[in-house]
Amino acid sequence: MAVGVLWGWLFPGIAGFWNAMSSGTTNIPIAIGLIVMMYPPLAKVKYEELAMYMYGLILIGLARCTAMVIVWNELAKGDAEYCAGLVAFNSIFQVLP
Repeated sequence: MAVGVLWGWLFPGIAGFWNAMSSGTTNIPIAIGLIVMMYPPLAKVKYEELAMYMYGLILIGLARCTAMVIVWNELAKGDAEYCAGLVAFNSIFQVLP
């Protein structure tokens, strides 16, 4: 964050540079960064065990930010399968409506 603030201060036009790399309302560099951030925790998931952790997923599946759910779960050494299920339901609930 400090580097970003410094760059914004040193180069005031940098926001326009990053905004130019958008497709619709999606900023491509941010999307790539989120995927890179989410990959390590999701690579550890035992997907065959997802069916064993389905209790309560619908109740908590509407978390606001899936990337942060995955990262905080990893930092807290939480259940990776449960978290992957949570993120999957969250994504479905955000796209369907």
